[in-house]
Amino acid sequence: DRLRSRRARLIGPVGTATVDGFGRLYIPNGITFSGGSGTFTSGTTNLQNNAGIGLSMASSAVAANFGNTIVNSSAGDAVDLSANTGTITFADLDLTPDANLRGLDAQNNTGTITTTSGDIAATGAAAGRTPLALVLNNVDSTNSSADGLNLTDISGSFTVNDGTLATNVTNSTGTGITVNNSAAAVNFGNTSVTNTGNANGDDTGTGVFLTNNSGAVTFGSLTLTPDSGERGLYATDT
Repeated sequence: DRLRSRRARLIGPVGTATVDGFGRLYIPNGITFSGGSGTFTSGTTNLQNNAGIGLSMASSAVAANFGNTIVNSSAGDAVDLSANTGTITFADLDLTPDANLRGLDAQNNTGTITTTSGDIAATGAAAGRTPLALVLNNVDSTNSSADGLNLTDISGSFTVNDGTLATNVTNSTGTGITVNNSAAAVNFGNTSVTNTGNANGDDTGTGVFLTNNSGAVTFGSLTLTPDSGERGLYATDT
């Protein structure tokens, strides 16, 4: 009931690859799309203990639907999406890479990235120059050496909706949450940002940093406890 491979690497023209009948796509050492066009559909995608990035798509026009997706204990970022023109769709998206790695890194895409629910528990997450239609239940970022969560030059919508604690950033060396030059409607829900920065009082290390945003940025409850000497909230031209 599943498609097995040591590694799936799809390079160049793809055409149509549909694996709905297999029930789920199970690839122990990751999926890589590089270039190509056409469509790709999987009912469920389950990636466990990958040796590098769990799921990578780069410079691809493939319209991909991965269904319910789990990436767990990857030795690289869980999902890395860059410079893609095709739409990329997940149903429920659950990402838990190894320590000190990003759950989701989406940069310079023109195709919309969509999720309907999911949980990201990782060192950080970032999206830049990318249209989003993301709905997640929880985003938890712990011990990031940069920003805990960074949304820059995005459009569309980004929503985290757990009713208790939706967005939780702890112990990032950089800023806890950055939203910059965003046209998207962003809602982090109930949010806690704790122990950000390195106690030197500069912009890096601010709990929440909001700049040059034309889209609304919304929180439910907002609790900010950065390191000593760091700002809790900085918002300008937003």
